Amino acid sequence: MRFTFIALTTVFASIGFITQATAQVRTPTQEFFEQGWEQLEREIQNLQGERPNSEVNLQQQQADESKPLLEVNPTLPSEPSQTPTEIESPKPNPDK
Repeated sequence: MRFTFIALTTVFASIGFITQATAQVRTPTQEFFEQGWEQLEREIQNLQGERPNSEVNLQQQQADESKPLLEVNPTLPSEPSQTPTEIESPKPNPDK
């Protein structure tokens, strides 16, 4: 009986320690998200570093806005415009 008690205690203690140790193991998924977070922080720092150039970018953007996005040259249609020959008269509403 004493041997069974010691064996069960050892098994449960081992399971407890193994569970805690595996919870501490880094998985590739965790590393992926940490790398993404670090990259996001670097991008934010890069964007914050470009603020002195923002005036130049703003002037260039305003110059680009003055240009039309799409140049359209109206052309005459090859067919003459069709005009309705008959005009439909409005129908009287029935009284209720």
